[in-house]
Amino acid sequence: MPESSQYTDHGSFKSWIFTAAAFLILLAIVVLGAQRYLEYYLEKQMKEIAGSRYVLQMDDLHVNLLNRDVTVSGIILRPASPSDDSAHFAPTRVHAIHLDNVGLLPYLRNGMFRIEDISIDRPSINLRGRVRRPDSTEKKWLTELSNHRLPPIQVQHFGITDASIQLWHPADSSLEAAVKQLDIQLDQVTLDSATAADPPFIRYRSLHIRAQQLQSQTPENFYTFSLDSLFISSSDSSLTMNSLAVTPRYPRYTFAEHHGFETDRIDLEISRIDIVKPDLSTIFRNKLQAQHVLVNGAKMEIFHDKRMPFPAKPHRPLPHQALDTLSTGIAIDTVSILDSWITYSEHQPEASRAGTITFGDLSASITSLANQASLRTSREAIELSAQTSIMDAAPLHLRATFPLDQPNRHTLEGTLGKMEMDELNPVLEPLAFARITSGRIDSMRFAMELAPGSATGSVIMAYNGLNIQMLDREDIETGASNELLSLLANMLKIKSDNDRLPLREGTVSFERDPQKSIFHYWWKSLLSGLRNSIGL
Repeated sequence: MPESSQYTDHGSFKSWIFTAAAFLILLAIVVLGAQRYLEYYLEKQMKEIAGSRYVLQMDDLHVNLLNRDVTVSGIILRPASPSDDSAHFAPTRVHAIHLDNVGLLPYLRNGMFRIEDISIDRPSINLRGRVRRPDSTEKKWLTELSNHRLPPIQVQHFGITDASIQLWHPADSSLEAAVKQLDIQLDQVTLDSATAADPPFIRYRSLHIRAQQLQSQTPENFYTFSLDSLFISSSDSSLTMNSLAVTPRYPRYTFAEHHGFETDRIDLEISRIDIVKPDLSTIFRNKLQAQHVLVNGAKMEIFHDKRMPFPAKPHRPLPHQALDTLSTGIAIDTVSILDSWITYSEHQPEASRAGTITFGDLSASITSLANQASLRTSREAIELSAQTSIMDAAPLHLRATFPLDQPNRHTLEGTLGKMEMDELNPVLEPLAFARITSGRIDSMRFAMELAPGSATGSVIMAYNGLNIQMLDREDIETGASNELLSLLANMLKIKSDNDRLPLREGTVSFERDPQKSIFHYWWKSLLSGLRNSIGL
């Protein structure tokens, strides 16, 4: 080969190498420039989303165009004005946010970003101030967000792992509520900021939430609410809560003192709550819809100290009236309560101790629980049925019906099985200052109609051998009796037997105190029939 030809080929090769190198260098400059521009643009957009109410800081924002991923690390979001008294981030930290396989071509074609995966790692969310509904200042922030008109985003998978949430009191920085660990996984997600002011602006195909160690205080700080774990799954349409507890912050006899008046002190534990087939899409629309709610292993202790002043409070609506006043729409086909237990204790002003009645082995069901016409089924009433054991001595069956076309009225009927009457002494001695020394109930049935102002009905109790001892109000502990009152009661008033057909029927007649609960209304109405039946 001629020497000139060799030089020509060699020169061409060098020229090709030089051109390729120049192209690669230019491409690298373009890519790096584009990456820098995208990093700047994304950082600017993130800060604009934060708005004027928040300041956004980050340690690093990195864009890799070749791998089509974005990583933001060391994020801090804090309020711009510490004096802002609405709920806000104060401050919130996120270890890292990673976006994988970001599709830019769909954005160029139809204005929508497509991302294969978004993962948010270890966010620690701190809220300080009063929690408000999104119709106040938070609504304005959502409206500002929608005005930015960020492009819609489709995400194949979105995940938040190992998150924690804390709500701090605005005045003394005490912890009001917390979630120790929270994991959220969503698949096939669409986010559209144009509808941010009108939730839900996040749509998804499947949702899985796992939260552990939730705790909060009631607004008046009289109770602590805690929940060991919460699981939500849209794929199998379930919501499960484990170990729920509502715990009073003050002991029995100081609880009402802190209120300044008599009130119920409730100590509640529930082993498990399952919500079957909840409609998760309606939660953002202020509705709770589900096929079945199952409450298992509830234990509730209620204590009422009547030695405190009676509060000046408005009239209490009946349960179905209160249900209709709720702003949240509720539609639950069936609520079931299993393996539960209730204790009610009351301390009368003249008694030296409280009287207690227990309802063990409790199971109940409520059907057609709905409070809006659009959510109701064809059924015409909310129905409650319950079975329990009084003082672990006799079975009690109850059935209450709340007609939807007569919201001011309802009916209550039931039966009581065989029991020795002296089993009731733990509640009768401190509350009625009476002791049953003998007597046996063979059966009891009752039916009552309860209107807003009064109750009517009948009680038929088959019993025999009833004898009552009236106690000295000042000395019930030693069992000292008032012999004269006991003699007069048993000889002149009390009917010791009702065991021959036709059985004597007691008349129910009671004027409701609208300031007291429905359980007080039920008990006092039934008691009026019992007293009439035995002659008191």
